[in-house]
Amino acid sequence: MIEERRRQPGDDLLSLLIHHEEAGDRVSDAELLALVGALIAAGSDTTVHTLRFMLLDLLQHRDQLALVQRDPSLARAAMEESLRYNHFSRLGLPMYALEDVELHGVTIARGEMVFPMAGAASATR
Repeated sequence: MIEERRRQPGDDLLSLLIHHEEAGDRVSDAELLALVGALIAAGSDTTVHTLRFMLLDLLQHRDQLALVQRDPSLARAAMEESLRYNHFSRLGLPMYALEDVELHGVTIARGEMVFPMAGAASATR
C-alpha cells in the first residue's frame, strides 16, 4: 500500500505521511510501516474497549438502554457519555516513582509502580 500511495497519493493519512517523507522529513519505509501498524492497533483497541464499556454501562443502566433502543440516534451521545463516565484509563495509567515519596502517611518507594487517577478529582460515582 505504501508503494501504491507513492504512485497515486490519495486524501488519507498514509499519503500525507509519504508526502512529508518525500519533502525531506526522513521516515524510512520500516518506520512508516511501524507507524501505520501502531495507528491501526491503537484504533482497533480503543474502539473495542469503548464499545465494551458502553455495552456494560447500558446493561447496568437499563433505563438508558431502553432510551437508546427506542431512539437509536441517541447511540452517539451514549458513546460519548460512556467515554466520560467509564473509560479504560479510569483506573489510572501505570507510572513509576522516581524517588521515595510519602503521601498521607504511606511511603511510595523509588521504582514502585503507582496508578495515578487523574480523573478522580471529577469523579461522579
